[in-house]
Amino acid sequence: MVGFATDLWNEAKQIISTTEKHPFLLSMVDGTLDMKCFRYYVIQDVLYLHDFSDCLRRLGEHPNITIDEATTLKSLSHSAMMETERMHNVFCKQWNIDATGVQQMPNTLLYSSFLYRIVNTRTHAEGLATLLPCYWVYCHVGKRILKLRDELGER
Repeated sequence: MVGFATDLWNEAKQIISTTEKHPFLLSMVDGTLDMKCFRYYVIQDVLYLHDFSDCLRRLGEHPNITIDEATTLKSLSHSAMMETERMHNVFCKQWNIDATGVQQMPNTLLYSSFLYRIVNTRTHAEGLATLLPCYWVYCHVGKRILKLRDELGER
C-alpha cells in the first residue's frame, strides 16, 4: 500500500492492534474457542459473505463503469458467492453447522445494511470504498491467524 491507503492503515493502527489481540481470534487459533461461539461466527460470516457478494454484483451493474470494471466486479462477486457455498457445503458440514433459516444478528444486519445503503444510493467510488476495507481486514486477519498458528506450533 502506498500514499493515501498507507495513511488510512496507519490511522487505524490502534484498532488493528486491538483486533490482532482480540480474545475471540486468539482462542480460535489456539483451539480454546467454545464451539457454540465458533458456530455463531461461521453462520454470521456466511450470511455476511452472501450480502457482500451481492453488493459486488450490484456495483458491477453500475451504468457508469467500463466493461472491464463490470467484468472484474462480477467475477469478484462470483468468487465471494462460491466461497460462501464452499463454506456452507464443506466447512459447515464438517463442523456440523447448520445456517438454514438463521437470521442475521444485529451487528451483521447493521453492517450489511450499511454496505447495501452505500452501494445502492451513493456513487460507484463510494460503493467501492465501503467494500475495499473488507478485503484488507480479511487478508490482514488471515495472515495474523497463520502467524499465530505458526507461533503456537513452535511451543
